[in-house]
Amino acid sequence: MDRIVIGASWGDEGKGAVVDRLAVDSGLVVRYNGGDNAGHTMHIGDQKVVLHILPTGVLHGKPVAIGPDVFVNPKALLTDIEEVTGKGFAPKQIFIDERAHLIMPYHQELDAARDKNQGIGTTKRGIGPVAEARANRKKGLTVGDLFGNNFRERTKEIVLLYGEELRGVAEGVSLEEYADALATEYLQLRETLSQFITLRSTVYLLEEYENILFEGAQGTLLDVVHGTRPYITSSNTTAGAVASNVRPGNYEVVGIVKALWTRVGEGPFPTEMDSTQSETMRVAGDEFGATTGRGRRIGHPDFVALKYSALINGVNYWVLTKVDSFADTAIQGCTAYTKNGESTSEIPANMDGWEAEYTTNYQWPKTDWKSVTKETLPDGLRKYIADIHQYTGVPVGMITFGPERGDYLWLLNK
Repeated sequence: MDRIVIGASWGDEGKGAVVDRLAVDSGLVVRYNGGDNAGHTMHIGDQKVVLHILPTGVLHGKPVAIGPDVFVNPKALLTDIEEVTGKGFAPKQIFIDERAHLIMPYHQELDAARDKNQGIGTTKRGIGPVAEARANRKKGLTVGDLFGNNFRERTKEIVLLYGEELRGVAEGVSLEEYADALATEYLQLRETLSQFITLRSTVYLLEEYENILFEGAQGTLLDVVHGTRPYITSSNTTAGAVASNVRPGNYEVVGIVKALWTRVGEGPFPTEMDSTQSETMRVAGDEFGATTGRGRRIGHPDFVALKYSALINGVNYWVLTKVDSFADTAIQGCTAYTKNGESTSEIPANMDGWEAEYTTNYQWPKTDWKSVTKETLPDGLRKYIADIHQYTGVPVGMITFGPERGDYLWLLNK
């Protein structure tokens, strides 16, 4: 069966490590959204591997693909390739869809300048500006353009379309000279990339491979449509992105949720802990971004938002991650939001001023997680898992309790 792995909240749920575990039985692993603003961390033996755009299945020697809705920074892709080859993992085959859009250096410059004024807290990887360029239709450059015959001309045409907006980025040279230098740089990157990649439309790969695993980036609450606007990313992060940008199908949807919730950057976070407790949990869980290194904000589980995520994505089962990191922690479950005397169990489109209402509590002891079975789960964790099912209508199918490949326990028969 084909699977989609999605993040249930604001990203950083542990998707990469779960994809790495599920990739064993997959014929092809496809990254279907986002760009190198994502960071997926895996621990393979004594090695730590961090990937930003290359699908995690590469670590199992699986063929991997980068889909048409991904924003591709060629430098970041080459860094990922160097990361895996330098640590002894030989990519079997890397497909890239020609329709995927390129992140250019000026997208990153514009992103940084805008965020300085807007204060949204982006990763400054150029995701917003490249998404705007794609929607503009005339300002976008694709992977197909890069490997075509007139990339230099296309680059010049688009830089001139931006006009005055890029004067500061061009740093004292004419826009024509700036465009020419960019084209030269990217054509050199093309030569290097061509040693590793194959251009192929993702949709045709679906006819050639079975048990395809679609790897998502970021999380549901960062989705450009369904997220907590304006503190969102600029791509579709939900399971529906596979249907709209690759192909509709009968997918098994795996939702990843962390035992304690986290968020990087600005934006509403109703269950956020106070600063003292957050710092303690941040250190205990090593909650620092793989892409930016920023410390993550920490909060209690939010069943209102989790139900929302279950409905949007059509989640079949949850993977609950990092149950070991937050053992011996008093955890509260949010089952409603309140504001000015009003209570709701549905996530509002505008979350300003809404506060968490807690009605459940959990705590479980540290234990020898590698010897834990379904029958010997700590009582507090067992209650937490049962409540996730009760409040979302979706069971927990797996828990993870460490960074190594074997640090997980199936709760459903798989």
